[in-house]
Amino acid sequence: MIEVVGVAIFSIACMSIATIYGIKKMTEKTKV
Repeated sequence: MIEVVGVAIFSIACMSIATIYGIKKMTEKTKV
């Protein structure tokens, strides 16, 4: 159970980080 929860949290964290990174890149492109 603990391993499954850890993998779920890790995947969600990666997705959120990737989303934030993508948004930052998009805002930088629109600013320029």
